[in-house]
Amino acid sequence: MQTAPCSMRLQVNGLSYAAQRWVNVSEEQGKNEFAHSKSVRKVLCLHGWLDNSESFARLAPLLKGCDVVAIDMAGHGKTSHRAAHASYDIYDDLEDIGDIADALDWDQFTLLGHSRGAGVAFLYASVMPERVKSLVLLDGIVPPPWLNKNVVEQLRAYLLDRQRLRAKTSRPYATLDEAIERRLLSTKLAVDEGRAMIERDLIKTDNGFVWSHDNRLHGNSAVRFSAAELDVFLSSLTLPTLLLAALDGHLKEYALPKDLTKNACIELYWLPGKHHFHMEGAQVSGVAQKINHWWASAPTVEAQLSS
Repeated sequence: MQTAPCSMRLQVNGLSYAAQRWVNVSEEQGKNEFAHSKSVRKVLCLHGWLDNSESFARLAPLLKGCDVVAIDMAGHGKTSHRAAHASYDIYDDLEDIGDIADALDWDQFTLLGHSRGAGVAFLYASVMPERVKSLVLLDGIVPPPWLNKNVVEQLRAYLLDRQRLRAKTSRPYATLDEAIERRLLSTKLAVDEGRAMIERDLIKTDNGFVWSHDNRLHGNSAVRFSAAELDVFLSSLTLPTLLLAALDGHLKEYALPKDLTKNACIELYWLPGKHHFHMEGAQVSGVAQKINHWWASAPTVEAQLSS
């Protein structure tokens, strides 16, 4: 079984995607060409906002019988930024997901998403179910719906942010530790849990350390789905879905969609930990155990849903 990842580059839609790959196969599985073996589960991991593929470095090696690829999503980590005219609305990632799978020569695959990545995975699986075998969501599911802004206010906020963020440059930090300490405040992770992920998002310059992620990620979306529209996505989801929520995470702060329990495809479990529980040393094994156990029964569930 592989424990250390190999680094990859995938050229997709004009972007150079950085990725890490873990091939967690048994000796018997390893005798076959793993990429084409039906016994090996192909898993594409999508991280949260301002995180990167390193956020899965503790979890990925624990996922049994899997070919795991975690990408740095567009504008994050070591992946290139979108073009000047482009945006980072959550649905802008959807086209790239299928094309990344094509670049990996994967016809069907499992999506595993955390936070914002869970929202991207959920939307893609809802509209492209023929590509996705099953869905694992970590402390996230649907993108946040409309709240107080009307469509005019939302679009205005988007345009103003575009102007502001185009002119903004990243403030350099004098030392690596200073930058890491600043980012740890928002993740609530211990230094040993978050350091590698944060380092992946930093570039050393003559003036100090600056973030490599695109500043435009901090801007408002042009449009957002309403609660009613998100309910339509929920009711359209037809494939096996495991939703793991952290007891001290984001889903505890925000109300879960009312129609969530109406969809028999979705299994919800609450686990100890904070929003990044899949990175926490004390919690990651429990997260992996729950996923592996659920996957062990998933083939039967998948067969029932596809029949």
